[in-house]
Amino acid sequence: CPPNLHKQDGYSCQLNQGRCYGGECKTRDSQCKYIWGTKAGVSEKHCYEKLNTEGTEKGNCGKDGEKWIPCSKHGGRVLLDDDTDLGYVEDGTACGPSMMCLERKCVLISSLNLTACPSGPNGRVCSSHGVCNNEATCTCDEFWAGTDCSMHDPRKEPAAVEDEGPKGPSATNLIIGSIAGAILMAAIVLGGTGWGF
Repeated sequence: CPPNLHKQDGYSCQLNQGRCYGGECKTRDSQCKYIWGTKAGVSEKHCYEKLNTEGTEKGNCGKDGEKWIPCSKHGGRVLLDDDTDLGYVEDGTACGPSMMCLERKCVLISSLNLTACPSGPNGRVCSSHGVCNNEATCTCDEFWAGTDCSMHDPRKEPAAVEDEGPKGPSATNLIIGSIAGAILMAAIVLGGTGWGF
């Protein structure tokens, strides 16, 4: 079987609300809905900004002995709109521009040292005509090809078949018609002479 391909970790997804991680789109909202059902929702932005930086039981990045560790605005615990404590934000969850959570820290995606996909002549990854996958190769958009998706590959139209015009009778039809005509003629001759018609 071919390997399972998915977007490389760190790509934005769900209208920039999440980040791809391990083949899934991780968002704080989807984590809340997964645990608590479809009516749950993520807390307001100001809750994260205030509580996570305080390093308290309600917002933290873990413990150091008996002391809560403060963290960045969006890298700590998932806070639901009813103040229920869910736990730490999943790895891969978006926590800032070009950032995602990893081991309870909000890190720059560029710091993950991901293997780069090929860049095209325009200097952009996959020539901006595809996405980098988990094997650090380009998966090209429709109508684009090449290792860097830089070759335009338009859809091939089927070749037009020339209209040959009306066709005459085929050889098979002529043979069958001749045999049927001969049998009919023989029946008429024999019927009229020997059988009293």
